[in-house]
Amino acid sequence: MIKKYNEFNEDLHNPDQKRELQKLVGKYVQIIKMEDQYGVESGTIGVVDHIDDINNIFVKWENDRSLPIIPEIDQYRVLTEEEAHKHKSAKKFNL
Repeated sequence: MIKKYNEFNEDLHNPDQKRELQKLVGKYVQIIKMEDQYGVESGTIGVVDHIDDINNIFVKWENDRSLPIIPEIDQYRVLTEEEAHKHKSAKKFNL
């Protein structure tokens, strides 16, 4: 479900959500759908670089784009360790 800004604004400083998002740093993610007309294309893979103060997920995308994931709006998935290893081994994306 997509929430409007004022619906999820209360969760921005939720320490539990922040801790969960911090666990993503260094993990490979794949964008499913970004709700931005100039967003990262579906299927694009990247590595989570950092989480900012309002819980945006900043990713180093394989296509050099720089838009962050907004977890309450955008759809993404975390690659499994096996998928990440295969992706790195294929040298599609070298960090």
